Amino acid sequence: MGGVVGSYDDLMNNWQRRVPYQPSPRELALRNNYRQKLIDTYGTPTANPKFWQASDPTYFLGDITTPIQLHTGGDDEEVPVAFSVSLYDQLQKLGKPVEYYNYPGGDHNISSPNFELAMQRSIDFFNKYLKGETRGGE
Repeated sequence: MGGVVGSYDDLMNNWQRRVPYQPSPRELALRNNYRQKLIDTYGTPTANPKFWQASDPTYFLGDITTPIQLHTGGDDEEVPVAFSVSLYDQLQKLGKPVEYYNYPGGDHNISSPNFELAMQRSIDFFNKYLKGETRGGE
């Protein structure tokens, strides 16, 4: 729920938190060093798309063979809702079974009052696709 489902290009260029977050100097140095090492070694997603696509799960959506369910809180300040919407749209275009739910006012954890509805939808999804049941014996 509210997962990070963006492409590497999105993660590197379009992921900006709406909430100010200040990592410790050590954490910031590790992040920057790791990212810079990747870019120094493989280039950016724009400069070397072949490498980044080969390791990007969103590039292989056509290989998905199981249903997917996505949930986002409408006010998620941690992960852009647009990432999940984009994934949903791409899966639909590929004809993959996918469900998407957005909970207006919900945060990254899809907190109350949406949590119970999200959990019920998850249970219904698993019952439908793993047990072959529908809610209420339908």
